Amino acid sequence: QAEDGIRDLVRSRGLGDVYKRQVTYSTKTAFFGMHDDPQSLMIVAGIGDVEYSFEDGSSHLLKPGDGIYIPRKVAHKANIFGPRATFSYCWSYVK
Repeated sequence: QAEDGIRDLVRSRGLGDVYKRQVTYSTKTAFFGMHDDPQSLMIVAGIGDVEYSFEDGSSHLLKPGDGIYIPRKVAHKANIFGPRATFSYCWSYVK
C-alpha cells in the first residue's frame, strides 16, 4: 500500500496498478536531490516551470501543461525556479 494510503485496485488498461497520485506545490526549494523511484512516473506541470535533470546529464524543461514520463530506477532531480505545482502518477507493472 502507498505511504499516503491511496491505491486504485482497478487495472488501468493493461498498464498496471496505479500506485500513487499526488499534487506537489513548492517554492524555490527542492524536496529531493538526485534520486530514483521504484515505480514509473508520469509528471505533469500545473503551475510554474520545473526542469528535470537526469544522471546522464540531460535535462527537460516543463512548462504548465507539459508532461514527462520517467521509467522506474532512472535517477532524476527537479530544479525549481519559483512557485510551482506538479501532478505525479506512479504505477507498478503487473506481470
